[in-house]
Amino acid sequence: MRNSDIKFLDISHYYMIWENQVEEPSPPNLLEGSTEYSSQTQSKEITFVTAYFNLGKIVKGPFKTFNTQSYYKWMKNYAFMNNNIILFTDVEDLATKFKLERFHFPDHMTRIFLKKQNEFWAFGLKQKIEKIYNQPDYPKWYPNTVMASYSCAMHVKYDLLKKVIKEKLINTKYLAWIDLGYFRGNEKGIFTLQPPQNIKDDHIAFVQIDKFVDMTPKQIMFSNSVFLAGGLFIGRHEYLLLFVEDYKKAVEGLITMNIMNTDQQVLYCMYSPKSPFQPRVPIQRYYSQSRWLWFYLGDICRENSLFSLRNKTKLRDFIASSIFL
Repeated sequence: MRNSDIKFLDISHYYMIWENQVEEPSPPNLLEGSTEYSSQTQSKEITFVTAYFNLGKIVKGPFKTFNTQSYYKWMKNYAFMNNNIILFTDVEDLATKFKLERFHFPDHMTRIFLKKQNEFWAFGLKQKIEKIYNQPDYPKWYPNTVMASYSCAMHVKYDLLKKVIKEKLINTKYLAWIDLGYFRGNEKGIFTLQPPQNIKDDHIAFVQIDKFVDMTPKQIMFSNSVFLAGGLFIGRHEYLLLFVEDYKKAVEGLITMNIMNTDQQVLYCMYSPKSPFQPRVPIQRYYSQSRWLWFYLGDICRENSLFSLRNKTKLRDFIASSIFL
C-alpha cells in the first residue's frame, strides 16, 4: 500500500523544484484588520477543503466507472486524518457518514456544509460547457470533455476555497484543497499532514505531473494534457484568493475561446506563455519519479509530520534523561 510504505527518510534529497518565471507578488492587504487572519492567531497547520457533489455515474476511460459508493469507500480514510477539514456536499447521507467517520476528533475539526450545485458559479457554467463539448470535432476524453457537470465539479474547487476565505472559516496559516478520493488505499493509523519544510509562503504548492511543453490553450485542451495535479494544492489565504480570482478569469476566457476541459488543463493554460492569461501568483512545483507521483505532495506533508513527531520525541527523551543527571 502506498502510504504504509513511507519510511523515515530525508526526503529533501528527492525534491525537484522549479520556479515559474513570474514576478514575485507582495502580500495583498485583502484581509487587513481581520483578527482571524492575523499572524498572532494563525497556527502553522493546514485546513483542508474538500467536496462531493452527486453527478451520478462517472465514466473514466474505457474500463472504469465511479459513483457515490466509490467515494463512500475512499472517504473512510479521513477517519485517520488529524487535520481540520471542511466538507461541502449536496448528499445528506454522505455528510452524515463523513461526520461519523471522524467522530473521535473534536467537533471543530470537521465542518460540513450542505449546499446545492446551483449555488455556485462553477455549476452555472454547465450549459456553456455542454455547448462546447457538443461540437462535432471536439475530442472526447472521458469524462473531462464529455461530461460537462464533471468539468463544473472540478472548477467548483476554486469557488469553495474563495467561500472559505471570504467567510473566515479558518484560523490556520495554510489552506489546501484536497480531493475527497485522494486517499485510495486503506489507512490503518492516525496521520497528520503538515506543510512541506521548504514551502514558500508567496507561492501555491502543486505536484508537477509532466514536463512542461509550450502549447497554446487549444492544444492543451484538445490533447487533455496535464502539467499540475489538481488533487491537492496548498497556499496561504492571501495568495489563494488572488489565485482563485485569476483562475475564474481564465475559465471564462477559455469559454469565450470556445474551448474547455477540467481544472488541470486550465492550470496548464494559466501558466503557458502562449495563453493570454497573466497569473499574479507563482507556483512551487514538486516532482518525483515515483509511480505514486500524483500523491507525492500528500506524502511530503505526511513525512514532514513524522519528522516533527520524531524530533519532539527526541527532545522529550533528552529533557527526561537530563532531569536524572
